Amino acid sequence: MNRSLQLVAGLLASASFATIAHAGEVAGHVNDATGTRALQSATVRIVELNRQVETDRAGSYVFGDVPAGTYTLEARYVGAEVTTQTVNVAATGRIEGNFDLAAIGGGDILVTGMTANMTSALSRQKAADGVESVLTRDAVGQFPDQNVAESLRRLPGVNILNDQGEGRYVSVRGLDPELNGTSVNGVRLPAPESDVRSVALDVISSDTIESIEVKKSFTPDMDGDFIGASIEINTTSAFDSKKNRYSASAEGSWNDYSGKVMPKGAIDFTQKLGDDFGIAGSVSYYKRKFETDNVETGGWHEDDAGNAWAESVEYRDYDVERTRINAALSADWRVSDTTKAYIRGNWAQFDDHEYRRRTTLDFGDFEDGPTSSTASGATFDGDDERITVNRDLKDRFERQRIRSVSIGSDTDTGVWKFKWMGSYAKSTERENFSIDPTRFRARFTEGTVVDMDYANKYYPTYSVTQGADSFNDPSEYEFNRTELTTLSDSRDQEWAIKADLARTFAGSNGDFTVQVGGKARWRKKSYDFNMTYYELADDAPDYTLA
Repeated sequence: MNRSLQLVAGLLASASFATIAHAGEVAGHVNDATGTRALQSATVRIVELNRQVETDRAGSYVFGDVPAGTYTLEARYVGAEVTTQTVNVAATGRIEGNFDLAAIGGGDILVTGMTANMTSALSRQKAADGVESVLTRDAVGQFPDQNVAESLRRLPGVNILNDQGEGRYVSVRGLDPELNGTSVNGVRLPAPESDVRSVALDVISSDTIESIEVKKSFTPDMDGDFIGASIEINTTSAFDSKKNRYSASAEGSWNDYSGKVMPKGAIDFTQKLGDDFGIAGSVSYYKRKFETDNVETGGWHEDDAGNAWAESVEYRDYDVERTRINAALSADWRVSDTTKAYIRGNWAQFDDHEYRRRTTLDFGDFEDGPTSSTASGATFDGDDERITVNRDLKDRFERQRIRSVSIGSDTDTGVWKFKWMGSYAKSTERENFSIDPTRFRARFTEGTVVDMDYANKYYPTYSVTQGADSFNDPSEYEFNRTELTTLSDSRDQEWAIKADLARTFAGSNGDFTVQVGGKARWRKKSYDFNMTYYELADDAPDYTLA
């Protein structure tokens, strides 16, 4: 170890009380029966003292201030048989008590794999101080989800808001997504968009995560910036498993509607560089090209005959290309038997290129209702009022990026617990030279009749029964306006530092813990928007859709 590493080790050790030692300690690890996977949130209990702790994400635990004597250690994990062992604790020193728990299902690989998925999530939920739901890496890997938002909709009390058929925002217990908080590896994420505080979770791929926790109730050590839930995303750590792991996946899907192949791939790994240091990382890529069409209506009214009619009907046709790239890298270091230090970084980029064609039929001038109507349709005659038709194009490209980095350490001596973390997060959204929209308009009066058919409430249709030649003639549609966004640049960044210190007191009926902590956050948000609005001057030559 060179001098720089020795200096860092000394700083981390001193900052985290790593050198504090207490007599009569019992410590160890809880793994699965194969010895390859650390079991987080397993409960270990000293039966005679009625003291218990939960294991951390590396499967380790520690009891401090244990009087000398012979004790029974008991390990419990959802879906596994209760396992016990006897340990003899001396007046000084540390006693090892390791467990390898066999899951229900015996040696059947399929059953064990499914059990591990469920028991991992249930154990974390059981050990939590508040109400929360958990999705683990194994569960997410079984879902054909494109992003984190779509993975979360499988949890109770959670639903998502879609954009172009793809999950984007998360709503918990029916509350607005604006009321949620989102973090990655404990780092609070700012929103990339300029006018909202909710983080669009379609930016983050589901291939690079270790677990997702949806915490629905407060504890005092959490940020008080949510009402719905705190959505906490965790990426992989080198000590999540006992052995090195490498995995790669490649997928491809065919969209018959757009006639495009959509590639998807991911690589992730954990590599230990010695007994006390390891790195973990992942990269994922997904490119999706698709087409959609839909109908949107507005301004529903009821005429004198009691029939419903829509003031406007929009027919939209989209060509969309979305590219999602995610990368995560972390380094974990066991500074001592009681202290673990880490550095974790995450980077996500989401490109969205949307091209839209839209035709809008506007019957707003028919203040007294349509010319005639039925229970499932309406007729609009240009002889009564004018019929306005807008045809417009949209061409928009935006890029969202979310990046975060954190450094810190966790110390657990069994008596004292100390953890600290410094973090930086930045989210951006940039849009250059987007047309939204360029519009052409025509107004039809005498000789034009449009019939609307509302029988299919999901897809109302129209037919031009008189004046179809003019209605379909592009030269009838004159330029109305163009809105050109030359720059839309939203930036939101936050620096934070926090620390928590806890002291555990051993009592006759279990442990009692007192904890104190603090956090400071510095945040800066900016938005630069420039738009040019074009319309034709009175003396300009004719410019039509033709």
